[in-house]
Amino acid sequence: MQHIAHKMEQRTHKYCRNGISQKVSRFIADNDLLSKKCKVVVALSGGSDSVAMLCVLKDLGYELICAHCNFHLRGEESDRDEHFVRNLCECMNVTLDVREFDTANYAQARKISIEMAARELRYDYFEELRSAVNAEAIVVAHHRDDCVETFLLNIVRGSGIKGLVGIRAKNGHVVRPMLCVTHQEILDELASRNQDYVTDSTNLTDEYMRNKVRLDILPLLRQINPAAADNIMTTIVNMQEVENVYNTEIKKWVAECVNSQGNVLCIDRCKLMQSPSPISVLHDILSPCNFNRSQMQAILHSEASGRIFSSAGVAADGLRYIAVNDRDEIHVYKDKADFQPMPLTECDQIVCRELMAAKDSIMRDTKHAYVDADKIKSPLMVRLTRTGDRIRPFGMKGTRLVSDILTDLKVDVEQKKRQLVVCDGDTIVWIVGVRSSEDYRVDGNSKRMLELALNE
Repeated sequence: MQHIAHKMEQRTHKYCRNGISQKVSRFIADNDLLSKKCKVVVALSGGSDSVAMLCVLKDLGYELICAHCNFHLRGEESDRDEHFVRNLCECMNVTLDVREFDTANYAQARKISIEMAARELRYDYFEELRSAVNAEAIVVAHHRDDCVETFLLNIVRGSGIKGLVGIRAKNGHVVRPMLCVTHQEILDELASRNQDYVTDSTNLTDEYMRNKVRLDILPLLRQINPAAADNIMTTIVNMQEVENVYNTEIKKWVAECVNSQGNVLCIDRCKLMQSPSPISVLHDILSPCNFNRSQMQAILHSEASGRIFSSAGVAADGLRYIAVNDRDEIHVYKDKADFQPMPLTECDQIVCRELMAAKDSIMRDTKHAYVDADKIKSPLMVRLTRTGDRIRPFGMKGTRLVSDILTDLKVDVEQKKRQLVVCDGDTIVWIVGVRSSEDYRVDGNSKRMLELALNE
C-alpha cells in the first residue's frame, strides 16, 4: 500500500511539473482568482473540461467539493453522466453533491429557453452550495476556445464593448482558471493521465449556435489562418484593456447625468447630450432595466414630453421598468402596474419599525414618515393610488386630492398611476415618499410611533 501511495504521489508531482497544472497555477496567481489551497465548489459535468479541471485543482492542493447537475434532458445519457461522476469522485476521494432538476417544466413555467433554464438552475444551485459549505469560489471549466467562441457569437449578435471581452476569468464568486488552456491541451492532459470522461452527444452536432461556431466557423477560420484562434484571443485581451478605460469614463458621465429622487431615477438630458457618446452612457444606465438598444435610441431622440417607454422584458431583479420623457429629464422607475394591495408587513419596498415617541429622533425628509401607533385602527395596507384618493396633509386642517398634490410636485401622469400609498382602512396614512397625514401625527401625548421608510 505504501508503494502504491508513493507511486500516486510521484504521479501527482509529475503532472504539476509537466502537465497543464503549472500553467493553470500561474494563471490563478496572475489574475488573483483563488487563495492558496482554499475550499472551492467544482462544477463537475463529467465532460473532458470539468474532469481535467478537477484533476488539476486536486494536483494544486485545493479543498474540493464537486457539484453535479442532472437536468434530465438527455434520457439515459444524463443518468450515465451522474453515474460516471459518482464513481470518479469516489475513486479520487472527493466530496460530491448531486442535484436533480425538472428543467423542461421550469423553462415552460418561466417561458424561457431550455438553455437559459439550465443556466439559471445550475448557477443558483452552485451559489446555494457555496454558501452552505462556506467555500471561497465556484470553479467552472470554461477554456480558451470557449472564450473565442463567445467573442464570435457576440459579434454575430451585434454586441457592444462588454460583449467583445470574451469570458471573464472572475465574476463575483465564479472563477474560470482554465481560460489559459485550449480544449486540445485539455484532451492531451487527460490522455497523458489515462483519465476517462464522458461526452455529451449534443456537443457533436451543430444543433445549437455555439456548436455551429465550434464545428463549422472556427475550422473555416483556421483554414484562412492557422493562428486564427490565437489572434482572436489577442484581440480579446486588447478589448479587456480598452473596456477598463471605457468603464472609467462612462462611470464619470453616469454620475454627472443621474440623480435619484426616491424610487425615481432622473437622467439630465442636457448633460447626457454633452457626453462624448450619449447612447453609450444611456446604455450603461438603462441596460440593467432590460431596455434594448432600439428603445434607447428612441428615448434619446424623442422630444415629446410625456412619451412612455416600457422595458423590453423583465430585468434581472424580476421587475419591469418604465422610462418617461419629462421636459429636460428622463424619468425611470419600477413598473407597478401589476402591484396588488398587500399588508405593509409583506411589502419589501417599505421598512417599518416601532419606536418610543418620546426618546427617538425623527428624520425630517420625505423618505420617512412617522405615525402615532395608537391612532391606527386596522392593519396597515399598501396599494396604488386610486382616482378620488384624499389625504389630510401634515400641518393642514382640510383634505386634498392625492392627484393634486402630485401635480403640484410636477409628477408625470404615468408616475402618478404607480404612486404607492399606505392606508389604515380607507384612510391614507402616507403618500409613499411624498407626504404624510396630519391625522396620524406624533405629538406630545404619543407614547409609541411607527417609522415608515423607503427601502432603497
